Amino acid sequence: MRIIPALLLIGVAIAAPAWAQPLKKPNASGPYVYIIDERNEIVDGPVRNNVIPLWPVRSCFGWTVAVPGTVRSVKILEVQQAPGSTRFEVGPETKVNPQSDRTERRLEAVSYNNQVSSAWCVNDADPPGLYQFDIYVDGRLMGQFMFCAVKFPEGQEIKLDQLQCPNKLNSS
Repeated sequence: MRIIPALLLIGVAIAAPAWAQPLKKPNASGPYVYIIDERNEIVDGPVRNNVIPLWPVRSCFGWTVAVPGTVRSVKILEVQQAPGSTRFEVGPETKVNPQSDRTERRLEAVSYNNQVSSAWCVNDADPPGLYQFDIYVDGRLMGQFMFCAVKFPEGQEIKLDQLQCPNKLNSS
């Protein structure tokens, strides 16, 4: 998986682009997905959903967590568990376990609109199945999200907001 660092709202809190604000309501938490084209422009989404098509480079999924205070600095620990071994394209803030199916990423961020957010994009090594994200803000568990990664034929017509997991999932 490839992280999308621009979505993590690090640095000065300024008016962020629409894709960096997937949930419109302040104080909302939830999962989201979106599809990008070869120019990294969003062509579908972001929508609040936890089903991600396994389309390498094109499909991205992330989370938004509500945090108290309008604009403030926070410490984030993002723990990701993949359904099997994969390849992570990460930076020095991320540790990958020996089985290559779990990451721990520690970051400092500035909240925007009472939220922090992050996203990853699918790569060609990502397996289908359930991905779990546990999000800690300032040492407190603030969100737990399950994503269902599903293989769809490339180019198949889909609507992200209508996708459903083969299994029932709950997200906080």
